[in-house]
Amino acid sequence: MIDIDYFKRINDRYGHSTGDNVIRDVGRAIKDNFRSTDIVGRVGGEEFSVILPETKISNAIYITEKLRTNIECLVFHANNEKIKITVSIGIAEYTCNGESIESITKYADKALYTAKRSGRNRLMVYKP
Repeated sequence: MIDIDYFKRINDRYGHSTGDNVIRDVGRAIKDNFRSTDIVGRVGGEEFSVILPETKISNAIYITEKLRTNIECLVFHANNEKIKITVSIGIAEYTCNGESIESITKYADKALYTAKRSGRNRLMVYKP
């Protein structure tokens, strides 16, 4: 799970048009960061989900950390100001133990909110 940090502040301060541009460009950066076999989608608001089939957790961490730093380098402009964007990321691993997609999503979401509570602009992995 990937969530744009402080997105409500962006909408409130710069308007929904700027917020829409941020979502579009962050979504594009997310899509461009992954393989064509990976599944990338926007799940609502400023939150995205990515499924990395047949990927070891160590590789998933490497890939998503690269994404986080790439997004951190994006700069948007509104009202003659530069807007820096960061994301928080939560990762959960499917271990073939019969977990449902709903459970994996819940675990990734828990890791995401741990990342947010820990200061944002970071990646956290769910540990059962």
